[in-house]
This record gives sequence, C-alpha cells and structure tokens, in this order.
Amino acid sequence: MNRIKCNLTSILCVIGLISIILSCSENIPPKQEKPVSKPPSKTEREIIEDIRKEFTLINNNTTNYRRVEKTLLAYEDGGKDLEAYFEGNKIRKIVYKGYGFTIQAVEEYYYWSSGSLFFVFKKEERYEPIPPDFIDTELAEVKENRYYFHNNKLIRWLDENKRQASKNDPQFSRAQRNILNDSNNYILKAKSK
Repeated sequence: MNRIKCNLTSILCVIGLISIILSCSENIPPKQEKPVSKPPSKTEREIIEDIRKEFTLINNNTTNYRRVEKTLLAYEDGGKDLEAYFEGNKIRKIVYKGYGFTIQAVEEYYYWSSGSLFFVFKKEERYEPIPPDFIDTELAEVKENRYYFHNNKLIRWLDENKRQASKNDPQFSRAQRNILNDSNNYILKAKSK
C-alpha cells in the first residue's frame, strides 16, 4: 500500500510541476526572432550598369566561345540565319539575321551565365531600289531598339528615337512577351541537332 501511495504521490507531483510550468510559460513573451536582412535591391540604373558591363564582357569574349550557325530559311533573295555563342554548354549570345532584297534585320540576344535573358538589340535596315533598273539599292532607313531585362521582365525599352518607352503602354508588355517567346525559340533552335 505504501508503494501505491508513493507512486500516487509521485504522479501528483509530476502533474503539479507540469501545471506550474504551463502556467508560467503563458506569461513568458515569445522569443523574438531576428529579422532576416535582405541585401538592398538595386536601382534600375545599377541594373542597367551591370547589363552594360556583361554586354561588353560577352562581346569581348565571343572568339573564346563555341559558335554554332544555323540556316533557318534560305531563298533566292534572302533568308534567316542564327548564330549562337556558347560558353561551355550555356548560351551567352544569339544573333538572328533576317534579310531580303529591301530589308535586313539583326537581333542580338544576351544571356547571363545563369541562362537568363538580360538584353536585346534589334536593328532593321530598309533599302530603296535605285531607278532606272531597280537592281541596286540604297539605305533608306535604320531603326534600332534596345530592350533591358531583369528577372525575365522588361525594365527599359529605348525605341528607334532613343526615347524610353512607357511601361504603361500596351506595346511594352507585348514587346516583353514577344521577345521572351523569340528568345526561347532561338535557344531551342540553337541547341537542336
């Protein structure tokens, strides 16, 4: 009987201690966790500066990259070609060329080593046939557009007049969508056998 009384006393003591601990813990404020500090985000100007540095680095190293050429379309007066520059197995630059009798378009796509697109340069040259035989042409118009990307988002577009396009303009989001689609298609074509 003493043994049962002793066990019962031990059990009551343990229950009492648990009750005391629980009631005290309700009054203790929760442990404050230190906020995780994020690195400060870069301004658009700093991002553009990084893009320009990487652009220069890639263009200075194209001779060190493996170059892959693809003919996408060929016809008598023109065609479409693709050049891709690989650093190891990563594409760093793609050049798309489309040309015909009166027009030539060149698009250059630049990629971070992570594979993310960061810059696109588009140049379109339009030529006028010269009379009387219209066999020769002369340059009539040149349009250049520059597109800056950050995390797969178009952050700046300089149009053919070197003016910054408005991010609220519906053409801005359309340009982003079209460029990302073209980029993905060109990557697939560059990597195909």
